[in-house]
Amino acid sequence: HHVSYRAAYNLIDRMQRAYPIVWWRVICYHYAKRSRQLTSYRNGEPAITTHDYFERVNTNTALAAFDFSLCGVSDKSTSLINLEKYPIVHINFHKTFRFQNISAENEYMYQRSK
Repeated sequence: HHVSYRAAYNLIDRMQRAYPIVWWRVICYHYAKRSRQLTSYRNGEPAITTHDYFERVNTNTALAAFDFSLCGVSDKSTSLINLEKYPIVHINFHKTFRFQNISAENEYMYQRSK
């Protein structure tokens, strides 16, 4: 994907100003034993065998997002400068999060446990 350096600056600025979202997705499941009959032919005669297998069965799903309002957020990205000096620039994005203090981590763990 090729963009001008101005467009790259704008994109990165929008990303840095955007409010982060940390999603939790939970899927509850179990494995159920199933059976199926297989027919094969030996010497022209059908031979029926039973094959047992386990199939994953999803029973419930839930989706939630972390509410940052109690602990705040900050962006620790380094500044991007002088893109216009280079004819070609490759930009890699990496997202991670960490807690600013123990109370923020506790709030995260509390919300996740609900």
